[in-house]
Amino acid sequence: MLILVKQKPAMHTGAVKQWIASLSKTEALRKAGTLAENFWLRALLPIFP
Repeated sequence: MLILVKQKPAMHTGAVKQWIASLSKTEALRKAGTLAENFWLRALLPIFP
């Protein structure tokens, strides 16, 4: 049986914002998956400078 527990989102929001802000540009792109070889929007990237 699966029991879902609702957490208060405000508890970790500040820590998450701080962590995201601390990432370098390359780290952020890697975490988002945009540096993967099979990134599905890679073919459109040259169109938008």
